[in-house]
Amino acid sequence: MSTRQSATPEEPALADRAATTDTTDTGEQSVTTDKAMTTLEATAANGTTTNGTSPRPRPEAGARLGPQLQHLIDRAEITDLLDRYLRSLDEGIFDEAWARAFHTEEVTAVMPVGTVHGRDALLASVSQAMALFDRTVHLGTNAVIEIDGDRATARGAQLSTHVLAGGSAELFVSAGHADSELVRTPDGWRISASSLRIAWTQGTPPRSATGPETGEGDAA
Repeated sequence: MSTRQSATPEEPALADRAATTDTTDTGEQSVTTDKAMTTLEATAANGTTTNGTSPRPRPEAGARLGPQLQHLIDRAEITDLLDRYLRSLDEGIFDEAWARAFHTEEVTAVMPVGTVHGRDALLASVSQAMALFDRTVHLGTNAVIEIDGDRATARGAQLSTHVLAGGSAELFVSAGHADSELVRTPDGWRISASSLRIAWTQGTPPRSATGPETGEGDAA
């Protein structure tokens, strides 16, 4: 004999009420979520927090990186200036534009054969010296650059290889330590003072040299 009891009329009604309650709860959760999202969107648009106060301003990246970034820019510009200067010696175009591109008006250059003062004097000296060679290659390396505001120093090594003028195949090579002082000008960094101390030479020096490139030294 079976003992299963048949469902009472109240059970379907209870199930219907439960389903209705679940549906209502779900709808309320959806409405609540929509309201929360709307509040967050309004907060973001107004620039306030959920309690109505203004958020703490985030530091600008430029303010944090300003000094470090400027230091890197200055270093790159100084390195470029010194590299272009050595390259210009090999290109052999020496005029007023060349002198202004690299040196201040009151530049002082100390070389093994003597010292020149002023941009015009340096231009004349370098032009005369470089005329003693048919071809040259100037290399600079191991530059140590120190920057202090609008002034800087650069210390490095310089290796210069020269083919003597007059159709000769003779070579003259010199190597030494090149030091420069630089200042920031409205036109960019410029060399205000330089010195070249020759460590060694090899080969045949120019036979007639009154400028900075002789058996004792090289153009700086």
